[in-house]
Amino acid sequence: MARVTFAGFDLQDLEGASRFGDRRAPIVNYTHTSITFRVPPGASARNNITVAVYGQRSNVVQFAYNPPVITELQDASGAPLVFGSCCK
Repeated sequence: MARVTFAGFDLQDLEGASRFGDRRAPIVNYTHTSITFRVPPGASARNNITVAVYGQRSNVVQFAYNPPVITELQDASGAPLVFGSCCK
């Protein structure tokens, strides 16, 4: 799973409430100045990220990433498979 780390301050003692868009994002590690969490399954390419410390929600940070792109398919022997004009 993909992980995201962001920096800030007063993040110590996080109660595990981070959100990636409308989904809860499991926290992997945190310190007073950074939080690393796993991107939850099904998250879209553009998201608002927030965290809550002792019930106080942070400001919203917008995060975007490029979704994965398939450039080639191979069969079990490693030979390329081409469907229509999707893969050149």
